[in-house]
Amino acid sequence: MTRSSTTAFNNAVAAATVDPFFAAKLEFENGTTNLWTGVGDISFEAGSGSETFTGAGDLAQVSAVEESADIASSGITFTLSGLNSSLISLVLSENYQGRNATLYLGMISSGSVVANPYILFRGFMDTMNINDSGETAIIEVKAENRLVALQKAKIRRYTNEDQKLVDSTDEGFAFINDLQDKTITWGTGKADQGLPTAQVTEEDIYASIRF
Repeated sequence: MTRSSTTAFNNAVAAATVDPFFAAKLEFENGTTNLWTGVGDISFEAGSGSETFTGAGDLAQVSAVEESADIASSGITFTLSGLNSSLISLVLSENYQGRNATLYLGMISSGSVVANPYILFRGFMDTMNINDSGETAIIEVKAENRLVALQKAKIRRYTNEDQKLVDSTDEGFAFINDLQDKTITWGTGKADQGLPTAQVTEEDIYASIRF
């Protein structure tokens, strides 16, 4: 995935004092949940414009983000603890699988967010685990990298009907069904092609034999 960082962000990383934070954007079907590992609300550019992220403090955690030079899919886990158990029913009713999940690494300087936070991870929510103790709950949302799509088999067929799904005007496979049981004469002699049979004499046969 192509990513870049601003000059201001690079300067903040190289500064003598670094104040980093993580921010998660989980795009559920019924609304987007924006959280960051601090206190209070912050706002920054998050894809579709400036968005507000709610502080979750130490209650929000993110697993290690792994990357390699190989084309491989590495997932991460978002963990939110200390939730009121009344929120569990809301979480259980959400359609989350396949929905977008983005993790940002940001910097704070003089109390403000340095433009613009760096995208550490972008993928799809996969599974959700809930540990409910009765009073509070811990929710773990596991997300897969977008490269996981490479592991999904593409069920396509070399048929006229399947090709029409790509281009309704394409006639490239229009005769594919007729070819299944069609006999094609190839290289078996002139007689099979409706041409006169060559006349071979006994002298011709002896002339072709080499001793």
